[in-house]
Amino acid sequence: LLEPLMIETRSAKLSTIVENRIFDLVPVVEGLYDLGNVAAVCRTVEGLGIGSVHVITGDGTYKQSARTTQGSHKWLQAQRWNDATSCLTAAKEAGYKVVVTDLEAAVSLDEVDWTEKTVLLFGNEHAGVSEEAKALADQRVIIPMHGFVESFNISVAAAMALKHAADAREKALGKRGDLNAEDQAILRAVYYTKHLGDARARDILKSLLERDSKGGGGSGKLEPSQAGSGQGASL
Repeated sequence: LLEPLMIETRSAKLSTIVENRIFDLVPVVEGLYDLGNVAAVCRTVEGLGIGSVHVITGDGTYKQSARTTQGSHKWLQAQRWNDATSCLTAAKEAGYKVVVTDLEAAVSLDEVDWTEKTVLLFGNEHAGVSEEAKALADQRVIIPMHGFVESFNISVAAAMALKHAADAREKALGKRGDLNAEDQAILRAVYYTKHLGDARARDILKSLLERDSKGGGGSGKLEPSQAGSGQGASL
């Protein structure tokens, strides 16, 4: 219903983005202290075409930052968790394997099968991944270092690892996105609503549905409030 109201070029770009959206690769950040790092990870995630990001808040203490998500959070399915155990247990129950980054790991990014449904967890800027997360991990991976420094900044590490994973998936599967036609249609509707604005989209849908109802052309079963309720895919 909303597609005819979109500029054609914008609609085509949005459809391409939806077609390439990845939900079987889910980044998780655990206990980050700097909000700027959270924002940077969100921007990277959206830019790579990954559809969701999960945040384990830890003690909820954050350092404020001038860095922002540049609007990327608008297009992401985000979920917060209080602890690693509940997050990763839910992931496993949903059929995801859990991969955590660890400076002491022996497995490289190349040794992970990224075609499988995977949660990739990045730890705190200082302490790294928690012991709870390590205990629930199916694999621990390390980003090789070739200089004197011992680790990358969390936002840099996330960008490197997620790009590697997304590109490896695409190379192995022959396509980037993983949504079926039905889920693509749902996500497209969600994005149309976000692009037009929730209030405007609701008004438009209400007007169209009332018109169809009066004309006998619609079933009248769809409520305007349902616009944007679809989640595409999640843990």
